[in-house]
Amino acid sequence: MAFCHYLQSIAKERNFSIEDIVRITNKSYTEVKRILDGLISPSLDDLLQIAEVLNIHVTLNSEIPFAHRKIVRLF
Repeated sequence: MAFCHYLQSIAKERNFSIEDIVRITNKSYTEVKRILDGLISPSLDDLLQIAEVLNIHVTLNSEIPFAHRKIVRLF
């Protein structure tokens, strides 16, 4: 969800409204708003599509942050 909030801050910084993202991605207004607000977990495709609209390069790697490793050990 932190990445969703990051996307929202970049959108504001670059003067992209939710309507702009909706128009370009063909997603619903509600879906884009809920993603950027961190209220729903978007699919990887949705995140990459919004990142592309905002001209953000996303790189995936296999490293697991320390906090996530601690959670994984619980299960």
